[in-house]
Amino acid sequence: MLNVNKKLIPLALATFGLGMSEFVMMGILPNIAKSMNVSIPSAGHFISIYAIGAIAGGILIEHGFDYEFAPLSGTIFALVGFILLILFRKRFKD
Repeated sequence: MLNVNKKLIPLALATFGLGMSEFVMMGILPNIAKSMNVSIPSAGHFISIYAIGAIAGGILIEHGFDYEFAPLSGTIFALVGFILLILFRKRFKD
Protein backbone atom coordinates (compact mmCIF):
# COMPACT_ATOMS: atom_id res chain seq x y z
CA MET A 1 0.00 0.00 0.00
CA LEU A 2 1.10 3.55 -0.62
CA ASN A 3 2.60 5.54 2.19
CA VAL A 4 0.04 8.38 2.34
CA ASN A 5 -0.06 11.03 5.00
CA LYS A 6 -3.42 10.45 6.71
CA LYS A 7 -3.85 14.18 7.26
CA LEU A 8 -4.16 14.70 3.50
CA ILE A 9 -7.16 12.39 3.09
CA PRO A 10 -9.77 14.90 4.42
CA LEU A 11 -8.19 17.64 2.31
CA ALA A 12 -8.41 15.46 -0.79
CA LEU A 13 -12.04 14.53 -0.06
CA ALA A 14 -13.01 18.17 0.52
CA THR A 15 -11.32 19.24 -2.71
CA PHE A 16 -13.10 16.47 -4.60
CA GLY A 17 -16.43 17.54 -3.05
CA LEU A 18 -15.97 21.18 -4.00
CA GLY A 19 -15.00 20.30 -7.56
CA MET A 20 -17.87 17.84 -7.91
CA SER A 21 -20.41 20.40 -6.72
CA GLU A 22 -19.53 22.66 -9.66
CA PHE A 23 -19.99 19.81 -12.14
CA VAL A 24 -23.33 18.88 -10.57
CA MET A 25 -24.45 22.49 -10.91
CA MET A 26 -23.59 22.38 -14.63
CA GLY A 27 -25.61 19.22 -15.02
CA ILE A 28 -28.77 20.59 -13.45
CA LEU A 29 -28.40 24.09 -14.89
CA PRO A 30 -31.31 23.76 -17.38
CA ASN A 31 -33.63 22.69 -14.55
CA ILE A 32 -32.53 25.59 -12.37
CA ALA A 33 -32.99 28.06 -15.24
CA LYS A 34 -36.48 26.74 -15.89
CA SER A 35 -37.50 26.86 -12.23
CA MET A 36 -36.21 30.43 -11.81
CA ASN A 37 -37.70 31.60 -15.16
CA VAL A 38 -34.38 32.82 -16.56
CA SER A 39 -32.35 31.81 -19.59
CA ILE A 40 -29.64 29.18 -19.30
CA PRO A 41 -26.79 31.70 -19.85
CA SER A 42 -28.21 33.88 -17.08
CA ALA A 43 -28.48 30.90 -14.77
CA GLY A 44 -24.87 30.11 -15.65
CA HIS A 45 -23.90 33.17 -13.63
CA PHE A 46 -24.79 31.15 -10.53
CA ILE A 47 -21.76 28.94 -11.19
CA SER A 48 -19.54 32.02 -11.50
CA ILE A 49 -20.95 33.50 -8.31
CA TYR A 50 -20.36 30.22 -6.51
CA ALA A 51 -16.76 30.08 -7.76
CA ILE A 52 -16.09 33.66 -6.67
CA GLY A 53 -17.62 32.88 -3.29
CA ALA A 54 -15.47 29.77 -2.93
CA ILE A 55 -12.34 31.79 -3.68
CA ALA A 56 -13.28 34.61 -1.32
CA GLY A 57 -14.35 32.15 1.37
CA GLY A 58 -11.10 30.22 1.09
CA ILE A 59 -9.05 33.38 1.45
CA LEU A 60 -11.18 34.52 4.36
CA ILE A 61 -10.89 31.18 6.14
CA GLU A 62 -7.16 30.93 5.53
CA HIS A 63 -6.39 34.39 6.85
CA GLY A 64 -9.33 34.65 9.25
CA PHE A 65 -7.98 32.02 11.61
CA ASP A 66 -4.96 34.22 12.28
CA TYR A 67 -7.15 36.79 13.97
CA GLU A 68 -9.07 36.75 17.22
CA PHE A 69 -12.46 37.58 15.70
CA ALA A 70 -12.50 35.17 12.73
CA PRO A 71 -16.19 34.15 13.14
CA LEU A 72 -17.21 37.80 13.34
CA SER A 73 -15.28 38.69 10.18
CA GLY A 74 -16.86 35.73 8.38
CA THR A 75 -20.32 36.82 9.45
CA ILE A 76 -19.70 40.38 8.32
CA PHE A 77 -18.32 39.12 4.98
CA ALA A 78 -21.41 36.96 4.41
CA LEU A 79 -23.73 39.81 5.39
CA VAL A 80 -22.07 42.19 2.93
CA GLY A 81 -22.29 39.52 0.22
CA PHE A 82 -26.00 38.98 0.82
CA ILE A 83 -26.66 42.73 0.79
CA LEU A 84 -24.82 43.07 -2.54
CA LEU A 85 -26.80 40.19 -4.03
CA ILE A 86 -30.06 41.77 -2.92
CA LEU A 87 -29.07 45.17 -4.29
CA PHE A 88 -27.92 43.81 -7.66
CA ARG A 89 -30.48 41.03 -8.15
CA LYS A 90 -32.28 42.93 -10.92
CA ARG A 91 -29.12 42.87 -13.00
CA PHE A 92 -29.22 39.07 -13.19
CA LYS A 93 -32.83 38.93 -14.34
CA ASP A 94 -33.66 38.81 -18.04
